[in-house]
Amino acid sequence: LNSAPGDAFVERFLVGAMSGDSALRHLRRTKDAALITGGDRPDLQRVALEAPGVKTLILTGGFRPPGAIVGAAEEKGVPVLLVQSDTLTTVERAEDVVRSGRTRDAETVERMRDLLHDHADVEAILDGADSEGEGRANDDE
Repeated sequence: LNSAPGDAFVERFLVGAMSGDSALRHLRRTKDAALITGGDRPDLQRVALEAPGVKTLILTGGFRPPGAIVGAAEEKGVPVLLVQSDTLTTVERAEDVVRSGRTRDAETVERMRDLLHDHADVEAILDGADSEGEGRANDDE
């Protein structure tokens, strides 16, 4: 809905379904998040724009937010996406995208590489995959 860059880096999805005051306490503690909430919840949208960790707003139900919200998001460089689906369906679709691995931007790929390097024994995983492949070949003989 605005001209903010559409490629914000997001590590988590948050669902906005509580009061604005309660949400603000949670949102202030978050980092690199997309808030999924109803387009008819300007109270949550306003609070989310006050939280530096919210990188994008995904507004559900096809409800267009007030101009003040769009303007504030524009000023802060926060993309606002409007979807027709309900909040639950939108959350499920977002989870499907993450689960399917269809996040191939350079920053995500680099982050995954770093996580694997720091926390996984990649050689052991690859050796295990090679062993399984050999085992299957031997089973077929």
